[in-house]
Amino acid sequence: MRIGELMVQLGVITPEQLATALRRREVIGGGGRLGATLVELGYLDEQVLARMLAEQLHTPEATEATLARAAPDAIALLSPEIAERHHVCPVRLDGRRLWVAMTDPTDAPLIDELTRLTGREVRAMVASETLVARAIGLHYGRGRSREYVNLADVAGMALEIEPLGAGPRGEPPPARSASPPPPDRMTLQALGERLLAAADHDALLQALVGFLEQDFGRVAALLLKNGHLVGSRSGGSVDAAALRRFAVRASGVPVLARILEDQAARIGRGTSSTLGPLGDVVGAPGDGAILLLPIKYSGQVAGCFVALDGRAGAEAWFPEYEAAGEKLDCALRILALKEYVRR
Repeated sequence: MRIGELMVQLGVITPEQLATALRRREVIGGGGRLGATLVELGYLDEQVLARMLAEQLHTPEATEATLARAAPDAIALLSPEIAERHHVCPVRLDGRRLWVAMTDPTDAPLIDELTRLTGREVRAMVASETLVARAIGLHYGRGRSREYVNLADVAGMALEIEPLGAGPRGEPPPARSASPPPPDRMTLQALGERLLAAADHDALLQALVGFLEQDFGRVAALLLKNGHLVGSRSGGSVDAAALRRFAVRASGVPVLARILEDQAARIGRGTSSTLGPLGDVVGAPGDGAILLLPIKYSGQVAGCFVALDGRAGAEAWFPEYEAAGEKLDCALRILALKEYVRR
């Protein structure tokens, strides 16, 4: 029985949730682990998933301490490329048996492939996606990037938003009078403090969503994965569940394809066709301003924030939104450094 069928049988997820996850993997392409997709959609917690699989399948669970102590002779049996490709980490040798940590211990073809490659009888141990990624970085000296930090080959398309500010590579948007900020408005300094305190990528994205919600009625964070834009975090009146199910080729939303290509933020007005299929999830642009803010990580583009229904004069705050995006880039790099040090 495969992992998805098992989780439905146990009542952990519904058949509809399984079908949604499978469709998302098919749309995005490139395979991917079902458990990771279910976690990404918000249907499961990855640690709970690992613990449940260990209990139900009577399979040992590989804890963080166990993975940190993985035996060098076991590690040597798999190349870094194979470990990264299959997202597995050898743990120990027990005679002819090789214990390997993986996220899906029901993946018989993978176990057979590892047995063939190592010449050992491979036995599975269960570990969360995050723990396996850390173990690969620790023992092979090469970190595994989060899957959503993935540059896509997107074509530059004509934009439909007018007027637009083009960020550092273009002219600033026309100056407009901004309405006075509320007394409890989050400052850039407060945002920076919140970003530095964030424990993971999701918390970082949510901090930016909260910052943008101050001026926009609808906010969506989209991440780039295998050339597709997939829904992640949301704010305001955006349907969070519908956004998590969203996945289209980046080139299918021309205005965002251009943002991903030149990595420059823009603000302005849009028409009903501006957002293409994304409009079915976040709704059509209203009369307020639209902000398109790239999510950047160390010179790469990892996705885009889309904020709609900007309050009166939101264009005047454009430099602040750009600065917020730069703070997120810095925070992502600091978080990566912290994870490296913890290894």
